[in-house]
Amino acid sequence: DNFFNDYANSVSAACTSLSLTTDTKLAILNERWDLVNEKMYADKVVKLINDLKTATKLSVGISFVQQYLGDAQSSVYSACDFIGLNAYPTVTDLKRSVPFALIASAWQQVAPIVQSLIALYHKPIYLSETGIEDNYEALEDPSNWNVGSQYNSQGEVQYMYFKGLFASGILDYTSAMWIWFDVTSTKAQALIRQYANGVIN
Repeated sequence: DNFFNDYANSVSAACTSLSLTTDTKLAILNERWDLVNEKMYADKVVKLINDLKTATKLSVGISFVQQYLGDAQSSVYSACDFIGLNAYPTVTDLKRSVPFALIASAWQQVAPIVQSLIALYHKPIYLSETGIEDNYEALEDPSNWNVGSQYNSQGEVQYMYFKGLFASGILDYTSAMWIWFDVTSTKAQALIRQYANGVIN
């Protein structure tokens, strides 16, 4: 009980100290599947979500990495305004190449997870974390911040990763995308801008 009360108070205080607009989305308990997936905590998590909705006047949801996303208690998902998916599809570490077909296929494998959650809970799904370091080694572990620089790709990895994401069609099922890593590739930056402006879809 102390954890959930302290968490609610801390988040509420942080939100109060910031200049937030009403369209701000609040993702909580990021990757805390030890709490969200456990039946013994479900009522406490639901109360936390509802308390934060009341205190902050914001849309509140939880966020998970894809392999745990389907395991949360249904009452928790039902309480959320949205469900966040931290998606980092992996491709075999190829060191010096970035095959577009492999990356697009890796993203396409995420789509059934998103579609099943929408069908079950009728909630918006956000890509609450995605991205990759601009390094060939990062393809094998995209969420890793510390892959080194031996196989820096000069912009190609980030460009192809986002190109594969856009081509996969997964964004047809999601309502927002939050990029977790700095996008240093100018080609990837241009591609993201094109997508955001409706030039590509």
